[in-house]
Amino acid sequence: MSNTGYNSSAIRKFFYVGNLWLSYLDYGGDSERVLVMLHGYMANARSFSELAVCFKDWRVIAMDQRGHGRSGRLLSGC
Repeated sequence: MSNTGYNSSAIRKFFYVGNLWLSYLDYGGDSERVLVMLHGYMANARSFSELAVCFKDWRVIAMDQRGHGRSGRLLSGC
């Protein structure tokens, strides 16, 4: 997906924080303004699919918090 306009379909991306693999959905958009959406208990990044399309003037990032969706979970007890 290019950054030259809004696209209602998200691209799944990943990054590491320490030894934890985190996932997020990037809904794109050509704005420098970024809106990060964080879900509550028992949800995931896809929970924002319908809401994200309402923010066409923003770049929307929806996180899968650790242990949810496609993000990993810490098993070390920390």
